[in-house]
Amino acid sequence: MRTRTDPLTVATRKLTDQHQSPPCRTDPDAWFSEHRATIAEAIEACHRCPVIEQCRQAAADHVATHGPAHTYGVWAGVHHRGHAHTRKAVS
Repeated sequence: MRTRTDPLTVATRKLTDQHQSPPCRTDPDAWFSEHRATIAEAIEACHRCPVIEQCRQAAADHVATHGPAHTYGVWAGVHHRGHAHTRKAVS
């Protein structure tokens, strides 16, 4: 669970203060897409994101808390498929 003082929230707030935002905040649906091309674009955007390290830690915390079966989408440049969201093959 993220709090107001967790590293990802703090880093994102600093970007907002600079009139910027992480790419996942501008088009959140792309990070939970079922289409390979959209997933690839999200992963590329993550690798250019200034808060990727904080996001990587938040992803690790989420997996530790909820388990990989409940982790879905692109987190810090990694696509997680989680069993809770079993879907057809990504097209």
